[in-house]
This record gives sequence, structure tokens and C-alpha cells, in this order.
Amino acid sequence: MPGTNTTPPVAPNGRLLRPLRLAIFGASLVSDYGNPLATTARAVMQALTERGHEVTFLEERRNAPTVALLRERGAAPLRAFSARYPRLRYRTYEMPPGIEGALWLSRELATIDAVILHEGTPPAIIELLTGRSGRHFVRVAHAAGGGQPLLPDADLVISALPEGSTQSVPFGPAVMPQPHSPEQRTDVLLVGYDDMDVAQAARSALSEAGVTVTTIASGIAPLPDWPFVPEAELPARYGAARLAIVVGIGTDPLAAARALLPVAAGCPVIVVGDAPRRDFGSAVKVATIDSLPAQVAEALVSAELQIAVPSAFDATEQAERLVGAIARRLPALAFGSPSNN
Repeated sequence: MPGTNTTPPVAPNGRLLRPLRLAIFGASLVSDYGNPLATTARAVMQALTERGHEVTFLEERRNAPTVALLRERGAAPLRAFSARYPRLRYRTYEMPPGIEGALWLSRELATIDAVILHEGTPPAIIELLTGRSGRHFVRVAHAAGGGQPLLPDADLVISALPEGSTQSVPFGPAVMPQPHSPEQRTDVLLVGYDDMDVAQAARSALSEAGVTVTTIASGIAPLPDWPFVPEAELPARYGAARLAIVVGIGTDPLAAARALLPVAAGCPVIVVGDAPRRDFGSAVKVATIDSLPAQVAEALVSAELQIAVPSAFDATEQAERLVGAIARRLPALAFGSPSNN
């Protein structure tokens, strides 16, 4: 983590005095292979970094998404991540056992303002942070599917808590809008993630309807005759496409960001198969296999190419709300205001 800075981050009145230092724990940032968290984490970290905040993602060595990616696809996707996100900071770690692990974690958290725990955080870290209410950093914990947060006594919770809750903070799904032009768009992309049967059925339905598509595999579905493109390279492909058809993104709440990656590049998108139940507005169309050919035909004759990421999924806005929630919470911890609950 960065070196010690004695300047407090927030004044008693909640005004931000310097950029925040944040540590994020989760399954993986570098591997999105079966790991929808990576899509959102990359976008929000990019937005935070562009605003001057210091953010580090910590992932275990030999974590499952990275091991699976290397086994199935080799190291090229990791190189693609580094090329696409050169400013995102991450570190791998191997947590020592026993008291050494507690000392290691104390050193990691010594200079931060907030620690964010997502699914994939090792149980040992969650256990060490439970009950560890400190004055110099805020503990933010994910509550998957609106259930119990990973940290039972978290200072802030990433969840759809009742409106007006002082503990609720947004973080995902999110994408980072990219500069784009509606000109010179040619390809119709069919991108398969995690459902081989639906992906193959979608290709067959479009072929029978006479629609020519470029197939791309970007998830864990075994699609051996589909060229694999790492998700880090998809924005560039979407930026040159007339239409994206995204198949089998999964029902994980954070997987919604996969459906919005084309929108971030100004590309209309149709989602086929299981998808998180989200209100995408007009940015994303949803189709069944039977309705797909007609929806594709309609989209290809539509002149409406200027589309925008809905504000609820804009990583820039989420980053600002995240910083605001942490900034409001820090004075309560640092200056002895009322309880954390």
C-alpha cells in the first residue's frame, strides 16, 4: 500500500481533504473468467483512479478464476488486461497462517481509509475484520443478493438496503462509458459467455434467418469453434460493431455489467438467455431464441445509434457515491460520533 500520510482524509464536517486510499478484496481483478465481479471492479476502479484516489485490488495467489483462465486460455488474456488497464493497481498475496496472518493484514490496512470486501474474500480475512472497528478506516462489505453482508458488523454495506439507510452504498454492476463514434460500424457480433447451448441455438437461429454474424467466445462456455476474445478487448470490438448479441451472461447480479459493455461503446445490444433482472431502460433489449431473428432485423434498420449508459450503471457516478458514503462515515469513526449501526 502507499506510504503513510498523516493528513486526515475528511474533516469533521465531512469535507474531503485529500484523495482516499482504498483496498478491495475479492476473487480476482485480472481474470473475469467465470467472475462477473471483475467487469464492475475494473470500471469503478478506473473511475476512482481518474479522480485521484489510490485504489488497490488484492487477490490471492492461485485464485480460482485466474487458475482456470490460465489453464483454459493461456496467459494472453492477462496480457490483454494489462494493456487495457495499465493504471489499475492490483497485488497478489498469500496470507500467512495464525498470528502472522493478523500481522500481515494489519500492515496492509495501516494506511488505508476504507477496505471493501466482495465475494471471493478469504474467510480468514473476514474473520479478522469482524469486530475490528477502527477509527482510521471504514469497513465496506458486499451482501450478495440482498442477503447478509460478508462482514456482520460492517460500517457500510453494498446492498439494496431500504431507501434512506445510512449503511447502504452502491457498487455495481457498472461500466465506464467510452468515447465512440457512430460512423464506420460494420460487424454484427454474437458474444457467448457461460451457456453453450443457448449460444449455439442463437447462432443457428440467425443463420437460418440469413443474418451473418461474427462469433466470439468470452466466457467459460466450451465453444471450440468460436474465437476467444478476452473481455478486456471487447470494448474495442463493440466500438466497431453495428449490433452486439450477448448470450448467457448469467444471473449473478454483477453480470449485468457484461450486457452493458456494448452500450458503453455506443453499440446497441440484445441479450439472450439468463440475465440478471435489472431495469436497463431502452439501452438493452432482451430476446428469446424464437424472437431473436426479428429483433435483430429491427435493430439493424434502426437509425438510433446514439445510446447512453443508464446513470444507475455508470461507474463514474457509482465511484462518486462510494466516495461520498465513505467520506460521510469516516468522521463518525475518527471523531467519535454516534454508533456505527
